[in-house]
Amino acid sequence: MQSKQVCQDYSKIVHWNDLCTSLYLPLATLFLYHSNYVLLLGNAISIYNILILAFLEVLKFVIFARSQKTVHRTIKDLTKSVLAVILFVCAMYVVTVLFGASVFSKIEETFMFTLLVATFTALPICLHFGAETAVTMFLSITSFDGSEIQNLFMLKLRLTLFGAWLGAIAIPLDWNRPWQTWPIPCCVGTILGYTVANWVSSFLQYSRRHKLSKKTGKYTL
Repeated sequence: MQSKQVCQDYSKIVHWNDLCTSLYLPLATLFLYHSNYVLLLGNAISIYNILILAFLEVLKFVIFARSQKTVHRTIKDLTKSVLAVILFVCAMYVVTVLFGASVFSKIEETFMFTLLVATFTALPICLHFGAETAVTMFLSITSFDGSEIQNLFMLKLRLTLFGAWLGAIAIPLDWNRPWQTWPIPCCVGTILGYTVANWVSSFLQYSRRHKLSKKTGKYTL
């Protein structure tokens, strides 16, 4: 019952968040590409880009949550969310090493990559559902079946991680391009995966809204 109420409260917030992300993230990707800043992904200086992306995720949530007046977070909730994000970064670092990243070299690059992934996955989920739900979703990533809103976030989580994994295909190719250096392809794959995920989520919500509007004249995701 509580999950259903959360879905009803957050439906419009999630819808507008996805629309905003679908607009600004492709523009940011084009900017990185044409300015050659994409070659800096993974370096320590890319922390500023990651912080901007994290700030935008928080800003989207705060603006739309305040407009709906449905979200109340205590200091305890925020502390748990921060700890959950840190835990995910550590876990993602280990998983990245298990998938082939160097253990004793390029530590900085691997850490920046995991921060980027956490910004697009753990951070939004913690903001919307809290640390406990976030941990549950990550631990049951292959079998999770929650509410409609939670399933949309799970879809974005899976597509973002799939994009990160798919980007690794370009690294061993013998093209000798500067952007093939670890972890640039995986960072680009993460950004593109999250972009596509928001496009798909927006489309699914629009389709749902269109069908319900025909039946009832109202939109409730």
